[in-house]
Amino acid sequence: MSLSLRPSLKPPLSKSDAQRALVLAEALGVPLETVVPADEELPRDVRVLQKGLEQLREQKADIDCHDGGAPFRFLLTQAALTELPEARNRRSRYACWATGRDRLARSAQGQ
Repeated sequence: MSLSLRPSLKPPLSKSDAQRALVLAEALGVPLETVVPADEELPRDVRVLQKGLEQLREQKADIDCHDGGAPFRFLLTQAALTELPEARNRRSRYACWATGRDRLARSAQGQ
């Protein structure tokens, strides 16, 4: 009796590729949950970015970037392109608060 083994290797998800795929999906209106595998453990920055994009879609103006520089930069750009209804009575139609941890403030973005 012979056993036939078919080993398979699955490389871990690239954090950079996953973040760019999420932003592209947002721009195209593709459901974010279809972009990154639900059964895969995602890096924290990817989860932060995904949650932030979902908050923008839900038109929530407060987004926590934690300590992720890449999510901060991606979300800042997306927020600048997102019109929030609650901002219509202000001078600017675009109003969003991006917050983070102390570490994010001490990084290059905070200077």
